[in-house]
Amino acid sequence: EYLSVSGTAGPAAATFRNVTVLPDSAARGVASVIGLPDTRPWWLGRRHPEQPGGDLFPAHASPADGLTRVSYGNVTQMREGAAVAEGLRRETDVNVTVRVAGVSVSTSVGPIVYRASDPVLGEQNRPVGGTPAITLAFDGGLEWVIANKALDRLIRLTVRSFSSAPRTMAFTVVSPPGIRVDSLPASLTLEGGEVRELFLRLRGQLKPGRHEFGVVAVTEKGLYMEGFTTIEYPHIAPIRLFRTSGVYLQAVEIAIPATLSVAYVQGVGDESANALRQLNVPVAVVQAGELRLLDLSRFTTVVVGPRAFEAHSELVAYNARLLDFAKKGGTVVVQYGQQVMTRPGLLPYPIALQQSPQRVTEEQAPVTVLDPRARVLNSPNKIVDTDWAGWLQERALYMPTTIDSRWSTLLEMHDPGEAENKGALLVAPVGKGMYVYTTLSLFRQIPGGVPGGPRLLVNMLSIGLEAEKAAPRRAQP
Repeated sequence: EYLSVSGTAGPAAATFRNVTVLPDSAARGVASVIGLPDTRPWWLGRRHPEQPGGDLFPAHASPADGLTRVSYGNVTQMREGAAVAEGLRRETDVNVTVRVAGVSVSTSVGPIVYRASDPVLGEQNRPVGGTPAITLAFDGGLEWVIANKALDRLIRLTVRSFSSAPRTMAFTVVSPPGIRVDSLPASLTLEGGEVRELFLRLRGQLKPGRHEFGVVAVTEKGLYMEGFTTIEYPHIAPIRLFRTSGVYLQAVEIAIPATLSVAYVQGVGDESANALRQLNVPVAVVQAGELRLLDLSRFTTVVVGPRAFEAHSELVAYNARLLDFAKKGGTVVVQYGQQVMTRPGLLPYPIALQQSPQRVTEEQAPVTVLDPRARVLNSPNKIVDTDWAGWLQERALYMPTTIDSRWSTLLEMHDPGEAENKGALLVAPVGKGMYVYTTLSLFRQIPGGVPGGPRLLVNMLSIGLEAEKAAPRRAQP
């Protein structure tokens, strides 16, 4: 007599009445469930009505098990049902009700999944969830800016429609004082599934500090102000990482030498090269395999990113070219890695780790400057106490404890209760050039917007420049 379908996310688009099932046969009906929730994990920063600013672990009820998990600070509670393994939690749950001869029977047919076959992996089931009708996303979450200098920069905004019908929108810009924006259309219409890239031109000037910049899409059906990326592997369910459609403009007081030119071999999780470009440093990102034939004389400095020797075996093979570059007058800056310290001959002078490598995990651990007159701490930027403020996660990692006397040790830092360590920043002349080895966690500070990060790095890159050629570079639009 009657068949209805409903979902935890919303009602079905259709119901079926007066279905007749003949003997020894079956009847099939199709319905669309409207308003599926997005499938971001419960532990990834949903907003909570009692905490307008959002919380990393706000309350979230699973539709299948009724469990609400709440975590504020260090206190975690579970309520409204018994605990259940995370893998059994459901984002959607479809219920079917059938009435035959006046008797209604309801059952859950489980979550909505997309089923596909793979010739290697076999049957693949992926949960289906909703997305915002319109998403907006910048390429990154932070842009470095030279403070008190003219800014003229293009940043890309990707606007995507997940709607099945055309959507028209206007835009509202949230911009700090001193910054004006053009190249943003007054309105935009996207067809269903269409993607459009917009390039926003930011011009003006900013004082030192962190400034918020964002774009909101305004439509007849509401405001849209977030985008997402998807993490997807065959052995786990897809995870969508949502982020608001805004970026931080991090303005820093920094001097850039006019003659500085950098070849950068990126390490693992290394975003420093892009930050240097944003600060008007000429940077060429090179692959480790290119070092065999690359003309290094075009650069003043070669940088090897964190853990690059572990990630790129070619670096070991071509390391002699880095040492030769330094001997001929260039500057080599190598960031931390275990292999570079434990494999003899990679560094110009030996250093060694303890069996249990020492780290400085206290972000605000005191920093003692051992040589206040050292050039790397004074030119082109004078490193002061504020450059050590606001650090993220740690100060330094895998610090050597045995250091050849030909290295200059410039800093001392250690966690409370641990032995002193002078292995955070080592500098040595090699032939006509300079070699820098640092275990400072600059690869965390620079993408994290810590002003001391790029100031320290630029000083390291510039240590081999002749003083008369190290004048600050004019900021270019």
